Amino acid sequence: MTDGAARSIGELRFYLERAATGAGLDPGAGEDFVAAALHAAARGLDPTPACAAALEGLLEARDPYGIEIVEDGGEVVFRPRSTGPLCALTLAPQLRDRLEVDLATGRERARYRVRRLDAPGMLLATLHEWLERRGSAGLDARVSGVSASILLPQQPRRALRQLPAAPVDLALTPRRGATRRRETPPAAPRVETDADAWRIIEAFFRRSLAPSSERSRAGGAGAGLVEDD
Repeated sequence: MTDGAARSIGELRFYLERAATGAGLDPGAGEDFVAAALHAAARGLDPTPACAAALEGLLEARDPYGIEIVEDGGEVVFRPRSTGPLCALTLAPQLRDRLEVDLATGRERARYRVRRLDAPGMLLATLHEWLERRGSAGLDARVSGVSASILLPQQPRRALRQLPAAPVDLALTPRRGATRRRETPPAAPRVETDADAWRIIEAFFRRSLAPSSERSRAGGAGAGLVEDD
């Protein structure tokens, strides 16, 4: 579903950066979040459903930074410490960094598993952006509830679309060898956005705004009404 509103890359960046702040996301993870979303938008894909799901997942997570990493034979398993789902926004940089180190040192495992993930679309968007920038062979991703695997970065439209409702399990299998680094396509001038997802993003955006009060204005919030120079 879309609301018919065509939004520019700049508008998406403006709202998503502030929505990440409103959700309480730390600056580094916020940059990854926005980069993944704009990566999708530059390819003409609507990133807002995945963004909204990830923001809500962060808010609802009992322990969003509670990630347990267990090595089991040839596999590395990422799972939540609490009973709630694993937060994609806080997991994404940790998983990407682990893959980066393992692939660079030739120590990649046979498989990387993610248990009870709240927003698979956002995690796959982050990995897709990283793989295209890195120029590596990629990953074979299997999502519970989806019969066929998703090849990253070769299948961006399938990888970045809205995936099954959370929580889901995800299995990532590295594919060996290097591929030619792809040229970044020209940014799509505007992207049609999903109405329900945009309302959620706007709600998080508003959380980042200072309240309209005499106290906030005295502290420097808002536009000045008198010029001193």
